[in-house]
Amino acid sequence: MRLLDWKALEAGTLRVNRVVNDGSVEVACGTKDEKAIPESFVDYEEKPREYTLCAITTVLDVHTRVSDLCSNPYSQIGEQLRLTIEDVKERQESELINNAEYGLLNDVAATQRIKTRKGSPSPDHLDELLTEAWKEPSFFLAHPRAIAAFGRECTLRGVPPPTITVFGSPFLTWRGVPPLPDRKAQRRRQSQAKGPWRQVEHPSAARRRKKTRRRRAFSAGASR
Repeated sequence: MRLLDWKALEAGTLRVNRVVNDGSVEVACGTKDEKAIPESFVDYEEKPREYTLCAITTVLDVHTRVSDLCSNPYSQIGEQLRLTIEDVKERQESELINNAEYGLLNDVAATQRIKTRKGSPSPDHLDELLTEAWKEPSFFLAHPRAIAAFGRECTLRGVPPPTITVFGSPFLTWRGVPPLPDRKAQRRRQSQAKGPWRQVEHPSAARRRKKTRRRRAFSAGASR
């Protein structure tokens, strides 16, 4: 399975050149006479977006007393380096998803955002996402609770999704595309949502809440 591609840069800034209007190119087909061939050109954005590389830095401070007295059976310096590198990698992954400038969640175009119809993500929503990914969809990135809710929706509809093995672990798939879990994909509340992103209550939870209110109202009326 192909994940995100890493692009090598010679400088510290990546400039994204995008076409302003891809339908402005005029072409001729099946010309049999001496008609003039149309002349055209592709217009790009005058001020394209630029991504500047960001460095994640930290300073590891290990006291010599700790490294001298507590390095048996484990090397304290080696363990401190291992844990620090793991935290740096976790922060790198979190910035890749949630960064305000270049994060995947904040950099989605408005035309590629969809709303849930009845709360939890369903197979219909994943089908709509697949229609937006026109170039070799590889995987879905979702919070583990969102994947669990999607599995429940599939079970309710009687269409259990098949599983595949990715990196030695089983994952659910939909249309051959697996949803990969990541707890760093932060869920947005409705008050903090931008655009069509929102948090909707599941219909079954709403029905249970209404039934609870009715029972309380009935018990209060009976006690009176």
